Amino acid sequence: MKLAWLVVAAVAAFSNVPVAAGQPVYIGVYEPEYTDPHAAADSYDPATKTYHFRHGASRIRVAFSYSNGQWHALPDDDKAMTSPATADIQAYPSSLTLHDLSAGAGAIDARRGDWFNSKGQLYYKDVGVYEPAAPMPAILLRPANGAGDWAGNYRYAPVILTTTGGKLAPVVAVPFGSARLASLLPLLRQHTPTYAVCDQPEHQIGTRAWQAKDVHVQNAIRTSAGTLVELALDSKLDHCGFDDAGTVKGQDVVDCDYCSHWFLVAADNKVRALGNKMDLIGVGDLAGDGRTEWLFSQHAEDYDGYVLFADDFATRVDFSWRYH
Repeated sequence: MKLAWLVVAAVAAFSNVPVAAGQPVYIGVYEPEYTDPHAAADSYDPATKTYHFRHGASRIRVAFSYSNGQWHALPDDDKAMTSPATADIQAYPSSLTLHDLSAGAGAIDARRGDWFNSKGQLYYKDVGVYEPAAPMPAILLRPANGAGDWAGNYRYAPVILTTTGGKLAPVVAVPFGSARLASLLPLLRQHTPTYAVCDQPEHQIGTRAWQAKDVHVQNAIRTSAGTLVELALDSKLDHCGFDDAGTVKGQDVVDCDYCSHWFLVAADNKVRALGNKMDLIGVGDLAGDGRTEWLFSQHAEDYDGYVLFADDFATRVDFSWRYH
C-alpha cells in the first residue's frame, strides 16, 4: 500500500469547534467519485449515456461517534437495519456540519440520505451516506494514488471529516530490519501459509509455501505503542491473475494470497496482528480530546468498511457495508 496521499509532514493545528455538552462527535469520510462510475452506479441512461447515483457521484459516509470517552460504530447493514422507523436510523442525525482536519476548508454541511426503497428495504451500499450541500472544496481534492474501494477506484483521495476540531498527525516511517521481520513470519504464516501456483493464468495446479525472502515490508510506522508494520508477499509470485479480493471472515479477509497484513510490534517485541487488506487513511486527534486514533479502510469481495483503532490500538471499532 502506498502512503503517498497521506499527510506525511506536520500539519497546522486548527481550533476545536465547540460541541454542546453531552453531544457526540461524529467521524465520517469523504468518498470521492469513481474513475470508473459504472462499477457503483445505480442505473444507466442509454439516451444520455450518463450514470445515475442516488446520492451523487461523491458522498460523505458517517461511520463512528465518540461520547463519554468511548468510541462507537454507528449501525451498519450487518446490524439488521430493515426500516426507516427503526431506532438504528435515529443514531444518525438528519444533518451534520463537518470539518476537515488538515486543509482548513471550512464548514461542510451535509444531509442524511434516504437509504431505503419504497418497501422499506435497505440499500446496503448507502448505509451511513450523507449528501454534501455543495461541491467539496477544491482544496480537499488531492490525488488518489490508488485509493478506492471494492466498487471502483477513486478520482481523489478520501478525506477524514469530523463534527469537531482536532488535527492530523504526521506519519513517520522507521527502519525495520530483517532480524525484526523474522519475528513476524510465524504469525504471518498463520494467516497466509501458502500461495496459489498456476501453469497459466487462472489455472491453478497447486499451492506452495512461501519463504522469508518472499515477504516484503510495505510500511513501518512509528506509533506511541510501538512500530506499526505492513507486510505482503511479493506480487512477482502471482502468476495466476486471480481476483485477489478475498472474502471477510470475522475481522480477517481470507482466500487472499497477496493481501497486506498489519502488525503492531511493541517495544518489548510482543507482536499483535491487527488485520489485513487494510489501507491507512489517516492518523491524528480525531475527536479533539488530545488522544490519537488511526483510521483504516478495509476492502474485500462485496464488502467495504472502516476500522478505527484507539487507545494505543487497544480499542478496535468496525463499520462495514455490502453491495448485494
